[in-house]
This record gives sequence, structure tokens and C-alpha cells, in this order.
Amino acid sequence: MDFKSLNSAFKYINKDLQKVFPQVAEQVKQLVQTEIWELLYQSYTPFQYERTTDFIRSVSVNKVKLLSNNTIQIEIYYDASKIISREVAGSKWNQHMSYSDGDKYQSNDVSEYIPLWLERGTDPNNGNFFPRKGMGAMKKVIENEQLRIENYLLIELKKKGYDVIFIG
Repeated sequence: MDFKSLNSAFKYINKDLQKVFPQVAEQVKQLVQTEIWELLYQSYTPFQYERTTDFIRSVSVNKVKLLSNNTIQIEIYYDASKIISREVAGSKWNQHMSYSDGDKYQSNDVSEYIPLWLERGTDPNNGNFFPRKGMGAMKKVIENEQLRIENYLLIELKKKGYDVIFIG
């Protein structure tokens, strides 16, 4: 393809970048979900409650954009609306609902707090019934998978016909 200016070449490339961003974001989302699977779902099997996959399915991608410093910003977050509270009959605890004294259940939906509690942890000094260290899945992916994320972008651009190499 012939371009009349460097600016027109950049515009052309930027259009293709915008097309590959969603695929790259989906790959990053899968990295976060894999991290959650390993850090949480495979680390223990709860006996007090029946585990759902709501938390891992709550990982969502909203926006991907190219910033002025030529870095990509991918907005990945936990969508608490995908974490559903359920009352459970029998000896198991309710799912994603608050708990108090003994066997009494408060039917307050705590779904919106689940990502915060699991990602960052809970502080025993604040009266948390089950204090725990946060798993930091998103932070771990950002810190440990940067090269893999950049490689996803290169792969997607190669699929578009670009001959790209990573210099860095």
C-alpha cells in the first residue's frame, strides 16, 4: 500500500490496531481468569459453602485504547452484577450473602464486595469473620505477563499482514 504521508500511514495502522485490541483484551482477560483459577479455585475446596464460578466469570473488559505515549490501556475489571447471591437450603451457607452469629443468616447481598475481598483481602481488625490475604490476580498478571501481552498484540498484527518485531 502506498501512502502520501507518514500521517496517513499512521492513521491506516491505527485503524488496524483498533481492530486487534479486542482480541488482545480477550487474551488478557483469559490470563486473569487463569490466574484466579490457580490462586483461588485450585487452592482449596470449601466445605462450608458450595462454590460457584461467578467470580471468575465476573472478569470483564470494557475499553482498550492507544495512549499518546504509544502504550495500550486495557480496562479489565470485576463486574459484580455477574456475581449472584443465592439462598441455599440445608447445611451449606448461602452464596454471596452476609453471615452473622451462629447459624443465623442475614439475607444481605454482598456480591459487590466479593471482588474486593478476594483480590485485596480482608482485615481481621475490622471484625471480618474470615480474614484472608488477597490473591492480587490482576496485579500479578500486569507484573508477570507483560511480555506475553505484548506478544499477543504482535500475533494479532501479524494476522492482519504486518511484518512486526518487538524491540525493547
